[in-house]
Amino acid sequence: METNLTKNDLNLNSAIQTNLETTRKWAMFIAIVGFVFMALIVIFGFSLGSIMNSVTGEDPLPGFSSFFLGFIYLIFGLIYFFPLLYLFRFAKFTKKGVQEMDQRSFELAFDNLKSHYTYIGVLLAIIMGLYVFMGLIFAVVTLVT
Repeated sequence: METNLTKNDLNLNSAIQTNLETTRKWAMFIAIVGFVFMALIVIFGFSLGSIMNSVTGEDPLPGFSSFFLGFIYLIFGLIYFFPLLYLFRFAKFTKKGVQEMDQRSFELAFDNLKSHYTYIGVLLAIIMGLYVFMGLIFAVVTLVT
């Protein structure tokens, strides 16, 4: 029987190394594709105002500037950036950790993975809170009218 983990040393058997390497590859793929889509969102955000004004000649939504809508896209791009960065760093440090059996690289990798899931969890909690808030607003407006 093989010992997988000791108190002060890092010991990874071949199954763990294979799983980490597969996970690293998928994390890198997701991060790179995410960065590409984030870049497209930012480019679209920068060009949205010009596109909307050139097509319609006026703001399509009364009370909302098309540049304001473009700014919203930029905000979404910024929000999308950080979990992708954490995932990319996880993949990068995991690769180094597996190749060099470097304890510090694994610490950095899993710290970034923790940050990725923390960010996603907080974002999910905020979105759920907004849904509940919008549901309450909808209920109040429905009851009042």
